[in-house]
Amino acid sequence: MKKTLLLFFVLAIFTSSTVKATEHVIMFGGAIGFAYAPNDIAVQPGDVITWLGDFGFHPLVSLSVPSGAASFSNNSGTTFSYTIEEFGDYTYKCGAHSSM
Repeated sequence: MKKTLLLFFVLAIFTSSTVKATEHVIMFGGAIGFAYAPNDIAVQPGDVITWLGDFGFHPLVSLSVPSGAASFSNNSGTTFSYTIEEFGDYTYKCGAHSSM
């Protein structure tokens, strides 16, 4: 099942205020099984997504990203981080298991 990161626009009330980047953690495999948790998250440009799991068994592959954003993939290690660059939907899956 494909997962989509939903991005929402944030309207700034004060032009001088800055938005601090947030790190979002997505876990998969192991005790979680053939799933990503959480399934969907709302993020903003500048936020970092960090996936935790066994990429050797569950290689990560982006299926679609917004125009101007870089695609992503990882097939080794246990941690992978990606910085959100553009507003839009980022869709990804496990490259080895169609149910993820």
